[in-house]
Amino acid sequence: MKSKKTLLSLWPSVDQWIREHPVLICIIFIGFLVRFLFLGSIPPGLNQDEAMTAYDAWSVLHFGIDHYGVRLPTMFIAWGSGMSALSGYLAWPSMLIFGLSEFSIRLPHCLLGVLALLITYKLIQEISGENAALLTTLLLAVNPWHIMASRWAHEANILPTLMLLAVYFFVKATKKKEYSIFALGILAFSLYFYATALAMVPIFSFLAVFALWFWWRTPVRTLFFASEVAIIIALPMILYVAINQFNLNAIDFFATTIPKLTSPARYSTLSSLFSSTMGTDIYENGKTLWRLLVHQEDYIWNSMPGTGLLYVFGLPLSGLGLIVVLREIWQKKGKHPMIFIVLWLIAAILLGLLLPANTNRVNVIFLPLIYFGAHFVHVITKNHAFVRIIAVVTVSIFFGTFVHSYFWWYPKEASGAFFQGLGPSIRKAASATEKPICVTAKANMPYISVLFYNQIDPQEFKETVDYENPGAEFQNARSFGRYTFGLDHCAGKEYGAYVLHRNEREQFGKDAFQLFDFEHYSAAIPRRL
Repeated sequence: MKSKKTLLSLWPSVDQWIREHPVLICIIFIGFLVRFLFLGSIPPGLNQDEAMTAYDAWSVLHFGIDHYGVRLPTMFIAWGSGMSALSGYLAWPSMLIFGLSEFSIRLPHCLLGVLALLITYKLIQEISGENAALLTTLLLAVNPWHIMASRWAHEANILPTLMLLAVYFFVKATKKKEYSIFALGILAFSLYFYATALAMVPIFSFLAVFALWFWWRTPVRTLFFASEVAIIIALPMILYVAINQFNLNAIDFFATTIPKLTSPARYSTLSSLFSSTMGTDIYENGKTLWRLLVHQEDYIWNSMPGTGLLYVFGLPLSGLGLIVVLREIWQKKGKHPMIFIVLWLIAAILLGLLLPANTNRVNVIFLPLIYFGAHFVHVITKNHAFVRIIAVVTVSIFFGTFVHSYFWWYPKEASGAFFQGLGPSIRKAASATEKPICVTAKANMPYISVLFYNQIDPQEFKETVDYENPGAEFQNARSFGRYTFGLDHCAGKEYGAYVLHRNEREQFGKDAFQLFDFEHYSAAIPRRL
């Protein structure tokens, strides 16, 4: 009874908070809807990276091992060059409720995207007040990049939210020094989510800690303790890097395994740091980053032609906002909490110089840009209600255009990139026969789709797999179990079913095969069966 009274006693304060924040609630609701609706079917199909992370997480959940047989890995070996395990483990609750599906693996990313809206509100409220916080949250809620990143389960899409949370605690640490422990702890935790964090996090951590010490006189003792906590949290990742840089053996770490990859780690092959052509690489990477930001176009799974990543007005507003912010920081001689967002942008730009930029690799750059753009709009409209209304209406029109294109035009355009129809074709073929099955090679790493959609025991895969390029950065299976991949590898043998790309259907006549079409793929079943 006591616990019930305690829970009931919370309701008046919750009810009061709801009554006091109707605009914020509307913004969050809109942001949630555009990130959640049709989550399992838009984008249509499944990207190979989504499938890999999800299948390995599902395997560990149900069998205790990934498809390499590694027990509860701190990082997945994945294609051979490493991939985040924690981004997959975040989907465990939704997998237990909804099973292994496109919806269950994307749900955590959707919810983290909504969480980012709430953190944004609290962060900007702390720095610039209520009106600026609402405006910034609105611009993030309707931002094309953030909406699209929240709707598919790429490991990279978690890092910006963790960076945002860390920055929030750094800002809090300007008033209460102990919050620096949470900030550095979250940054250390973010190392497990994407390879670019290994460069971004140390750079930003150094800059942010220096800012706390130099401008806010945070005691060295506090910062040293916070750094110790961060090192403890990051220890498995530090060991992971050491194992794979110095060719050491995998080790058991409490109940988990820190794995040795089968090929050079992805973080080491992408970076230009210490390469013999470092100067040239940095110059070329800088041009690539500039083109990405100016043209706002990338792979179809990251941006939609016509709307870009920040809308057409996004980058100019960000540039103007950055000028305003730097002026405000200068006036306060550096002691302005917005400096942490500036340092975030600096670290993101340095990251973009160290590796060839695409939206996934430098996605940490977009939140600062959105914040600076919102700050500029806030400054020029805060004393002019009519101008603010015009700005909101303009953004709403662009947002409406994006939503219409995303839910009506985008599914068809992105269907090939997400291999729509491959999953149903695999399931149809598997259910039609117990005999061997030939699967098209006209999909990116089709073996992971077979593992995902048929939920195959990882031990079976480990014991029967034959890689066509063992030890490569992206290992591809030629066959495993009863599955062979690529029609050229199936020549001269009889199969109980075939999974085909639509360009291969003409090789399978209707007289000899019963064809079941699913968007870009088909299942072909011999009629003699």
